Amino acid sequence: MAFRVGLSVDTKKTSIDEAVALGAESLEIFVPPDLDWEADARALKEALAEAGLPCTVHTFLTAMLAHEDPAVRSRVLAKALEIVDFTAAIGAPIVTFHPATTRRREEPASTKLSGGLAWFIEQIDYRVTTDLADSFNATIEAFQAFCGRAEERGIAIALENIDHSPLFHPRIDEYDDIVRILEAVDSPHLKLCLDVCHAEISDKPPREWIQALGQEIAHVHVSDTRGRISWQHGHLAIGEGHIDWRGVIRALEEAGYDGNMTVEAPWDNFGRSKEILIQYRTSTNQDV
Repeated sequence: MAFRVGLSVDTKKTSIDEAVALGAESLEIFVPPDLDWEADARALKEALAEAGLPCTVHTFLTAMLAHEDPAVRSRVLAKALEIVDFTAAIGAPIVTFHPATTRRREEPASTKLSGGLAWFIEQIDYRVTTDLADSFNATIEAFQAFCGRAEERGIAIALENIDHSPLFHPRIDEYDDIVRILEAVDSPHLKLCLDVCHAEISDKPPREWIQALGQEIAHVHVSDTRGRISWQHGHLAIGEGHIDWRGVIRALEEAGYDGNMTVEAPWDNFGRSKEILIQYRTSTNQDV
């Protein structure tokens, strides 16, 4: 069975209906930090049943797992565990979380930025640690807790490989960093959400990530990039950057991946992105 090309949507039925109309084959529910998971889960489960598409769940809340304030860390962990419960309640098999974020020592706790990253900053309080070891420890401890809850709920946790950023660096964003966490947590309920754009700008190209960790991949995020910093030159429609999509899809198929592939790019270009991915999905064993 081939992978399914889908879109990231919010928890509103109108967003789901629009994604279906655009031809999405799967959905990823993007969960905000202020989720009322019990109320939202009931309404969302009905909307998903009507859509009839497989779905996963995603949030970037866990970037704050290494916040400077222990009380915030505790609240983040509690909310993330609620999102695990939410995932099971709507019938989704996987929830994707980010590792903890580390702030550059020379950067202030709050920085005004423009563009898409400014919106991102506004959603999360980035007064996070400047200690990379602290970020690793916080991530490992939290994901062990997530996996314990996931085992109770019969679902999986996916750790996403995040991108480089000049504002938040050093951070957990390289191949060895992800392997370190997977090995330290050591749970059959912990998998990888491979973000191909993020892998493209990491220390290993996407095909090498897939060849080494293919059996651990439970979800895939896709967008294109022209540069080394995804929020500046990335999250483009498929085909607008320099990623070797034929090679990526060949590697995924060789690894036996047949899950959801979420396009993280502007919706107005989703049709073209899907077209290219399906072309390679059906032609990787042909000379095209």
